[in-house]
Amino acid sequence: MINTGRPVATVARELGIDEASLGRRVSTFTARNDIGESAVIVSERAELQRLRNENADLKLDRAFLRMRLFSSPKEPRI
Repeated sequence: MINTGRPVATVARELGIDEASLGRRVSTFTARNDIGESAVIVSERAELQRLRNENADLKLDRAFLRMRLFSSPKEPRI
């Protein structure tokens, strides 16, 4: 099922409930909690962190250049 990878039919049989009913509940839970096949793997998480750090650095660079550009109007603009 969700965390164990066991088939819905097997779990439904063990619990003594209808397979279709359990399947609908699992689908609803998965959709609401966004945990299906779209789970972020470790390499994606590392890449995301690297991109966030790079984005922060670029924002600082941009802020510095804007400050430099507008702070001294006597100097030629870049």
